[in-house]
Amino acid sequence: MAPDSATTDLEQGVAFGRYLLGEPPSQDALRLFARAAATLPPLDQREARLVAFLLQNRWAIGPVDAALALMRPASPVRGRIFLMLAVLECLPEYVPRFLPATRSPFEHVRMAGHALRALGRALLGMVVLTIASRA
Repeated sequence: MAPDSATTDLEQGVAFGRYLLGEPPSQDALRLFARAAATLPPLDQREARLVAFLLQNRWAIGPVDAALALMRPASPVRGRIFLMLAVLECLPEYVPRFLPATRSPFEHVRMAGHALRALGRALLGMVVLTIASRA
């Protein structure tokens, strides 16, 4: 029997929200995500398997997201991650996390470090995405 789509949408909301925030999203964020996700077309078999893999291996969401950005930017899974990002950006409790703050002169060094980390995540994600696609 297929899992209830509302349950799956909530599970995705929790997983993607935690990935984006580093902590579980609020109930308001989850409700908005589930409501918006319910309007999306169903995932095809390939994307549904990928979501199932990510829900079982939440550590892989970041690397797989990075790999999808390079290999399949129009992936519906990536679209759902962006949907959660849009929900979080519009909620007042999360606005400060997405607005620029005053930065130090060393910000460029920090950003270069983030870029290298993102590259590493993308490379790891390509491996994980390949494995997940075969699972």
